[in-house]
Amino acid sequence: MNRFDEAAKSWDSKPSSVAIAKACVENINEIIDVKDDFKILDYGCGTGLIAFGLSNAKHNVLGMDYSKGMVEKFNEKAKELNYENVKAIQHNINEENLPKNEFDLIATSMTLHHILDTNMFVRKCKEALKVGGYLCINDLVSEDGTFHKKHNNDGVEHFGFDVKELCEKIYNHGFEIIESKVVHTDYRNEKDYPIFQIIAKLTTKNLIAIFGNPVAHSKSPQMQNAGLKHINFDAKYIKHHLENGETIKDVFNQNEYIGANITVPHKEHAYANADIVEGLANKIKAVNTFIKKDNKVVAYNTDAPGFIKAIESFGDVKNVLLLGAGGTAKAISLALQENNINVTVLNRSEGKLEFFKNENIECSTWDSFKVQYFDLVVNSTSAGLKDEYLPAPIEILEPVLKKVSFAFDCVYGKITPFLALAKQNNCEIKDGEDMLLYQGVLAFELFTDTKADEAVVEAMRKGLKN
Repeated sequence: MNRFDEAAKSWDSKPSSVAIAKACVENINEIIDVKDDFKILDYGCGTGLIAFGLSNAKHNVLGMDYSKGMVEKFNEKAKELNYENVKAIQHNINEENLPKNEFDLIATSMTLHHILDTNMFVRKCKEALKVGGYLCINDLVSEDGTFHKKHNNDGVEHFGFDVKELCEKIYNHGFEIIESKVVHTDYRNEKDYPIFQIIAKLTTKNLIAIFGNPVAHSKSPQMQNAGLKHINFDAKYIKHHLENGETIKDVFNQNEYIGANITVPHKEHAYANADIVEGLANKIKAVNTFIKKDNKVVAYNTDAPGFIKAIESFGDVKNVLLLGAGGTAKAISLALQENNINVTVLNRSEGKLEFFKNENIECSTWDSFKVQYFDLVVNSTSAGLKDEYLPAPIEILEPVLKKVSFAFDCVYGKITPFLALAKQNNCEIKDGEDMLLYQGVLAFELFTDTKADEAVVEAMRKGLKN
């Protein structure tokens, strides 16, 4: 027996429990028109203070709770009220899924702080809701760990929540946040504990993600969502911060994404994990796009053609120095080679140059490099993305930049130290925004199975610049 089994006997006589539920129910009824034909899930239902507050005899309501005592008390009340379509069952969210596409409204009150993996919980709620359905979460604003002091924090996984961060997590599962505010303040232990309520509406179950580490800086969502909106395509593009690239396929499948882009440092892991790899990506051995096709993860590389399109504004380029030897460098080098443009790869060490040698691409380490003439220098590394580093020592870069006409950095949205140095040496400079745009357009066509016309490209360009 857990402590909630025993607590169920007197739960409805606890002023704090009743007051929290009352405030939450009142706010839900203010915001949502809870129709008679709604099917409602009260998760972590306890004795049903939320469920019975929201429902009437016409509603179909299912309560779920880990505690046997709470479930028994809930069902006793339903029987007393003669609510034939209202019942509760025991459920463990960590081990069991929820019914799919079944509910119009899911409410959960003071339960989320007992669930370790909040991302899993929101994902399972998304799967259980119908599109257009509502998720209502009530819980503690971040606290100091004293709220459950009486119970020594038994079963507590979170000391409340940063509401903004939780809203972002919910948004990234296809929800629109309708309202987020404090609806009640509970007083105990000589302290005030604010109780928030988030009400969110599920707008789509079709999610496309960008995987990266870091990924917070990415402008891909604003660009891709502008394109999706322009053609009225039912999907949302979101950011997914991924630490371990080796898990990328499993995470893609677990979240049921319909597509994904992959950015640094996961492109080579994505290639290795894909079920099918198409086109030039087989030579590059790095991919930046996943789609789901016939239940297989199919991978592509749109960086290569996106880069070629991005440097068209430089005119007739014949000789390129490419800095770095990662997945992006592989794509760019082979794209240049395919377009009969000479390319030399420059990397700190010898280790990653084997790929380029096998493709008959000239390459050099910092130690062995000799200055020669190039039209264009390209930085494919992440140097300057979140630091102030150059992609190679200034003693190597400056003599080269004094002789070239153009400098391009795959990092976008800022003048990196590399571009600043190039500009000081009178080079025409360009960041990676156009490359992002054009590789994004090609990925967009794969996600949507459509051909992007000029109007779509312009919509995506505007989205990128907003």
